[in-house]
Amino acid sequence: MFVICIVIQIYIFGPIFLFLYILAGLNEPTKEMDKDNAFLTAAKNGIMEIVLALKSKIPSVMHETNSNNENVLLVAVKNRQTKIVEELKNNLDKKLFDNLILEVDDMENTVLHLASGTTTHNERTWQIAGSAMQMMWDIKWYEVCMFSRS
Repeated sequence: MFVICIVIQIYIFGPIFLFLYILAGLNEPTKEMDKDNAFLTAAKNGIMEIVLALKSKIPSVMHETNSNNENVLLVAVKNRQTKIVEELKNNLDKKLFDNLILEVDDMENTVLHLASGTTTHNERTWQIAGSAMQMMWDIKWYEVCMFSRS
């Protein structure tokens, strides 16, 4: 009878404990989330209001980097946040914007590497219907990044 109770407890409660164990592991911060702050997270998710508010209140926030040594422009380009890139281009002085463009991350990726999606850790695959539409989007995104320097 004792053995049957133990088997029943393992059979019923085992998956629950396994689920809780897995869930507890998901709450641990990953390497990428180590150094993300509100400014870089807002740029990553395309939240223009937070990016502009933090930039106006704390001007030095433009020089913040994450654990991959990516600045705000690299994060926005990597996550294809066109509005953030355009807003940074229009609101920053040319020298600061050029400095942000010229920076590279820990894996020596430039803005153009991140814009083309040729990095080794591509986190986001864009789901655009059809190869022609995907190619048109990639060309347009390349133009945004390439001509933002001028």
